[in-house]
Amino acid sequence: MKKTFYYSCVPSEAREQQAKQFRTLGALDEEIYIDMETSKPCDRVGLKELKHTALHRGDVLVIPMLDCLSDSEQGIYDELQWISDSGICLKIMDIPATMTDYSGQETKATQLISSLLLQFYDVAVVRKKVYNQQRQSEGIHAARAKGVRFGRPPLKRDPKFMELKKQWENGQI
Repeated sequence: MKKTFYYSCVPSEAREQQAKQFRTLGALDEEIYIDMETSKPCDRVGLKELKHTALHRGDVLVIPMLDCLSDSEQGIYDELQWISDSGICLKIMDIPATMTDYSGQETKATQLISSLLLQFYDVAVVRKKVYNQQRQSEGIHAARAKGVRFGRPPLKRDPKFMELKKQWENGQI
C-alpha cells in the first residue's frame, strides 16, 4: 500500500508553519517529519529515520524544496539518486510539475519525473563546477600576469649563510 510522507528541515521558529503547510496538502501528524535546523550542516535525523524505516518502493515523499535533502549539491544529488533507485515518488512543492497526481500511471510518470529531475540536477551541478573552475583558472592567470606570486614567501637567509654552507661542504665545519 502506497504511503505519503512529508519531510522538511527548517529553523525551529518555522516548524509549526511548515507543519501547517503540509496539513493543507492532506498530511496527518504521523506522516510529517521535520528536522530542526540548529546549525549548518543540519543533521537530518528525521530524513535518515524515514529512509531506513518508513519509506518503501512506491511511497511518496513530499518536500518543500530540494535544499531540504542536504546542505551540499553533492549531497542533494546523492539523495536524489537514492530516491530514484528506491522507486520512491518525490514531490517538490517548489516545482509544480512534480506535485501533479497521475492516477493509474503514477509509477511510470513518477519514475520519469524522478529520472529527469536527477539528470537536470546532475547537469546543473556539473555546469556550475566547470564554470567555477574556469573562473578560478582565469583569475589565477590574470593575477600571475600582474605579477602576483602565490604560495609562501621565500625565507630570508642570513648574509653569512653562503659562507657557512661552503665551509660545511668543504668539511671545515
